[in-house]
Amino acid sequence: MNNLPKLFLVFLMLSFSSAGANENKVSYPERAWYLGQSGSVDVMYDIGDTGKAENVRVISSTPAYLFDDAVRDQIYKWRFPKGRPEKDIRIKISFERS
Repeated sequence: MNNLPKLFLVFLMLSFSSAGANENKVSYPERAWYLGQSGSVDVMYDIGDTGKAENVRVISSTPAYLFDDAVRDQIYKWRFPKGRPEKDIRIKISFERS
C-alpha cells in the first residue's frame, strides 16, 4: 500500500484558524482512492488550550459516510499553538480523483 500516490486535499476555507494552517493536512483516504471516489466533507472542530483539535464533527459529506471517519481521525491529529483556543472552526475538505 506504500505505492499509494501522496495526494493532498484542496481546502476550501469557510472559516479556519490561521494558526498552524500550513502544518495540518488530510490525505486521501485509501479506501476511497481505490474505489475511485471523489467527494467532500464539511467539518467543524474546536482547538483546545493544549493546541489539540477537539470535538471534531462532520456537518455533511458526499458521498455520505465514505470519507467521514478518515477525515475525523486525521483532524484529531492536528496541532496548533498552545493557549489559543477557538470554537466552531468550519472547513470544507474536497477529495478529487483525477
